[in-house]
Amino acid sequence: MVRATRKRREEAVAEELHFSIDGEALTRLARERLLADNPGSAWRIITSLHGNGVAEAGLAVLRGDKKFIGVNIVELVDEDPAEAKRHKDRVAWLYAGRIRHRGRWYRPVAEVTSYGINDLVNDFDIPTPRIGPGKGYYNREWHYCAPHEIAPLADRQSKHHNVIFEPCGEPPHWMEPAATFEEAVEQWKAAGRRLEERGHALWYPEDEAKLSESWRRTSLARRADSDDGADEGREEAAYQARIAELREKILAQAGEDMLVLAWGDGDDGTEAGCVKVPRAPFLHWAFERVRQFNASKPAWEPVSPSGLKMPLDNPYHTDWVIGAGFDPRDRRLYGGPISEAALHLAWLQQERYSTESGVHVIVDGEAAVGPIEHGKPNTACSRGAIVVLPNLHPRYVKTVQYAAAVITENGGETAHLAQVGRERRLPIVRIPDACHRFVDGEQVCVNTSRRVVEVIP
Repeated sequence: MVRATRKRREEAVAEELHFSIDGEALTRLARERLLADNPGSAWRIITSLHGNGVAEAGLAVLRGDKKFIGVNIVELVDEDPAEAKRHKDRVAWLYAGRIRHRGRWYRPVAEVTSYGINDLVNDFDIPTPRIGPGKGYYNREWHYCAPHEIAPLADRQSKHHNVIFEPCGEPPHWMEPAATFEEAVEQWKAAGRRLEERGHALWYPEDEAKLSESWRRTSLARRADSDDGADEGREEAAYQARIAELREKILAQAGEDMLVLAWGDGDDGTEAGCVKVPRAPFLHWAFERVRQFNASKPAWEPVSPSGLKMPLDNPYHTDWVIGAGFDPRDRRLYGGPISEAALHLAWLQQERYSTESGVHVIVDGEAAVGPIEHGKPNTACSRGAIVVLPNLHPRYVKTVQYAAAVITENGGETAHLAQVGRERRLPIVRIPDACHRFVDGEQVCVNTSRRVVEVIP
């Protein structure tokens, strides 16, 4: 019996293996790799066919002008114009602003919008247009660079001197990269992308509060030192006239487009009340650091000069404050019921604009393309998957270890997994019925900038 079994095992077994090449699947797979920031892999996939003209055909497919169709007998045909435009817009958005510098590729990531005493500085006398003659600071932008980031324009007389660049992957070989760092920033903005905001006011809020209080005390002391109240009266009258002039211009630009800001009684003696606030500057302020709402910002030309409240302040905030009838010096705007009501109204506006698309962005990030995979607690997902979760509980931290993006049914910006996502630059969006809407294996594109999650057919 043993000998017979051994004899059967030694007999040769012949098997046939069949496979086919699907042109549309090949096109889709290559473009997905391109949109996953892997142009080298996309090129290898699309040129895996052999024959004359494959390179030219593959280039046309990756650019979006053509596509492959057919099974085994693959043909090259024109792409649908709408799909071609959508693909080209995605590629332009993803690879905007890339530049080669000293053997590495970089792209714009942030801009420094405020400076302070804690900057890492080299101070000496320098005459530059952006600082002015006299004592200034040189290369202060480098203080706000993360490891491996650079501020290449910090020592130049450029309007983009404050822009920080981060390392990135190589762009597709058929795309023309930026020739200069200034051009890279212009490409980035032309593609509809927004720079992250950094600076002293964001990194050291306690110091900014101290500086503001110090400025107020100095101003009061200067008034107290005057021989009489004449100087103080003239200064105050000039200030009020300036505020009235600005308010008139703000309201003329705003017209009837207003929001209602209402607040309750406060422990600091603030009485309940409500005012009409110009909607356009309020939304610019509310969406200032959330780039996925860029398309939702109404047109608004700032009226108030920067620095009216404090150095390098936000002119959109000043515009809605003055437009609502507040005095920018009113301390209730920066703490208490009025401040809390303004922040709550800003949150309500974000929720409203998120609801319109059905997608609420929790963590902003690069556009991601990949297959849907329903996550399981404490079980790592496949590399590059778009993971669907019921919530953002810490038990899913291992689940999203290799994810390209996360779609959750529940959870907000303060959830544990949201904090992890911000550290990893992992896009996270919330869709109420995500666990039922998406099916394992289907390809989707998560684009936080446009607030859309699209199924790729």
